Amino acid sequence: MTLTALASLQQSDDESLRKFMHRFGSISVWIKNLNPEVALHSMLLALRPGKFIGSLCKKAPKSIDELRKRAKGYLLMEEMSRL
Repeated sequence: MTLTALASLQQSDDESLRKFMHRFGSISVWIKNLNPEVALHSMLLALRPGKFIGSLCKKAPKSIDELRKRAKGYLLMEEMSRL
């Protein structure tokens, strides 16, 4: 895997946040020496517009780990709305 594969990722309109975060993580672990700032930037560019990305734009996460922590609440909201 290369950075190009990561940079070309996009969350599709019908893809859940959980599924996309898993897909992103599955690809990023195969990229050797992936800079955490590059991973964070790639994730921010790949997310589709919505409440989660809106919250990230208001207060940008300082790390990919912070982004993952903040995503947990949105994952639950998304899953509950599908019930």
